[in-house]
Amino acid sequence: FFLAESVDSELVKFGEILYHNLIVFSPRSKLDSDFMNLSAILDFVDFGGNVLIAGQSNMSKSFKNLCANVGVDFDPIGSEVLDHFNHESLSSEPKHDIIRTNRFLENKYILGDLPKNASVLFRGIGHTNYEENILVSSVLKPSDKAYSTLTKKGASTITKVGSDIVLVSAIQSRNNARIIVSGSLDMFSNKFFQAKGFRNKDFCSEISKWVF
Repeated sequence: FFLAESVDSELVKFGEILYHNLIVFSPRSKLDSDFMNLSAILDFVDFGGNVLIAGQSNMSKSFKNLCANVGVDFDPIGSEVLDHFNHESLSSEPKHDIIRTNRFLENKYILGDLPKNASVLFRGIGHTNYEENILVSSVLKPSDKAYSTLTKKGASTITKVGSDIVLVSAIQSRNNARIIVSGSLDMFSNKFFQAKGFRNKDFCSEISKWVF
């Protein structure tokens, strides 16, 4: 594992990928180092590399741009997905920013044997998938009562509601490279993995096995 700014090895050399899989858990990084930048990551995908990406509400513009280039349009930076009816007690009051959901894509190839009644925790930012991109699948969505909101100067604006919000997406490019994009870095945290009654560990394991 490396900090994004400290990566000192190329991902692609002479038209060949030097690694098969890449995890990008650095949503605040500007992605402007010599070897870990937007162009380098997109080249990695173009040559067949697989990528697991996790963002958060306060991601950098470069990180948001990276996701847009693979077909995922994140809500405005600083946005959060809230749900006052389906939230966990860990949430900060009255925001209810740690939401619970079981609205999974019914696809055993991506989610394996994950039980249909399983629930996971999510805290982060939502996104939209470009309709014209048939290579993108919405793997996880919130409940119909959830909404995406952006607060600026004390005023909140609701940008999306319910099923218009996507939390996790899977992309399989035409060269068979695979990408997972999540709007929540916390989804992969020990805190969420260890939360009783929730299956974050199993969910993240299944999508990781698919992408890698």
